[in-house]
Amino acid sequence: MVRRPAPVELMLLATVLIWALNFTVTRYALTHGWHPLAYSALRYSAGALLFAVLAFVGWYRHRAWRRPAAAGGVMAALSAAMFTVAFTVAVNVPTYGVPFTARFASNPTPDTPETVAAGKATYDRLCSVCHGALGRGDGPAAFTMNPRPLDLKVHVPLHAPGEHFHWISEGIPATAMPGWRAQLSETERWQLVRYLYALAAPSR
Repeated sequence: MVRRPAPVELMLLATVLIWALNFTVTRYALTHGWHPLAYSALRYSAGALLFAVLAFVGWYRHRAWRRPAAAGGVMAALSAAMFTVAFTVAVNVPTYGVPFTARFASNPTPDTPETVAAGKATYDRLCSVCHGALGRGDGPAAFTMNPRPLDLKVHVPLHAPGEHFHWISEGIPATAMPGWRAQLSETERWQLVRYLYALAAPSR
């Protein structure tokens, strides 16, 4: 007689399958600029769906279904909470070292090809040696730094323009990132911010 797997074993299998997809989901989400809480919520949503399927199968076959249903409900609630925080609270909490008001600063330079081109010229002259030509954090000087320069394609979409302007102006403590306030005018720094968003756009 063939032994059928117990619901607990099916739940364990579901959990393993969820985390087997972890690296793929994380890579996609970060590449497309998702907030970390958002892609965590996506994984919990996948788990909730799997447990919902297990609960339905158990109910349909008149077997134990309450435990997978409860687990799915918990994961769904966690997912909803994470999505809510990711797109309401978290996006308004700036990274360490950035004034809270920087989050709300708007870029005064026009969003035009000319502005982006001016920002690119500044980037190529001052930033590419560390961040790399494509912003991947792989410039010629990057390998001598600890911590290494961030991948701008990943991190630029996670922050507001005013936050990037602040970092460009003041630098980032405990890293090799210098402040460029003395070398660049305010307009040049905002043009650079324009270019960073163009560089990080998924189409590039």
